[in-house]
Amino acid sequence: MAYQGGTVAARECIFKLKQLGALVDVYSHEWLAIQPQHIYFGADDLEEYQQKSNNFCIGHLLIVSTSLDQQAVGDLLTAAHPGFESIFGESAPYHKPDFVFINLATQQVLCVGLGRKNQIFGYALGSEEIRIRSGNVYDSIQPWQHKDSEDPTLVFMRDFLVHDHAGIVEVIVESLYEFGECAYKWDRLPLTPDQIEEVIDAGADSDDMYDIDDELMTLDEARAVIAEFEEADESGRDNLAKLQLFFPELSWSDLNTQDY
Repeated sequence: MAYQGGTVAARECIFKLKQLGALVDVYSHEWLAIQPQHIYFGADDLEEYQQKSNNFCIGHLLIVSTSLDQQAVGDLLTAAHPGFESIFGESAPYHKPDFVFINLATQQVLCVGLGRKNQIFGYALGSEEIRIRSGNVYDSIQPWQHKDSEDPTLVFMRDFLVHDHAGIVEVIVESLYEFGECAYKWDRLPLTPDQIEEVIDAGADSDDMYDIDDELMTLDEARAVIAEFEEADESGRDNLAKLQLFFPELSWSDLNTQDY
């Protein structure tokens, strides 16, 4: 089936979000045309998904990134659907979702973002029962692992992901979660790698120790901290790169809340 119609405000919202580079109609030939590598699926796969889903797959999943221009995106979404007022309005929580997934087939909206300490959060628009957090994130994006569970979040996600044959929601939510973990690890480490190198270059004290942000360390310990920085940076950038496949302009600073 083709997803057509909608209010004038909704159609205008989609058009303007695409212009901003803030909306991806991921299961579409339009999106595939600008993805020459076809990392997650290609045109033949899309046709197979369409047949498998009884013609519900193509065009069913809109993905919105709020981080590139949160004010503009929030205004457009709220104008298109009053329910978004609770997320982007004046009385909304401080931390806004980084991604909004709009499922046109099931008429569900999933919001996912990073909050304080870069911890993941997620919820369904209009529902108090659906909650994604660090403790259930993997269960939430792989709900078929608990197919008999009556947990409201897993029931919601089983419905939400039914036509997501390439696992796009899983990729984005997992990458955001892992990025948040890496950003938190980087931010809680003492100083920066360059600053630690400067301390090492300046030489040890009389006890052969190095003052790393008011903590005395051996040379091996100081080098180990630099290695932790490198690991967090590499893993964080790997996960950011997965998100950039959908929204190329996203940066580390766009997603890192810096809220500690």
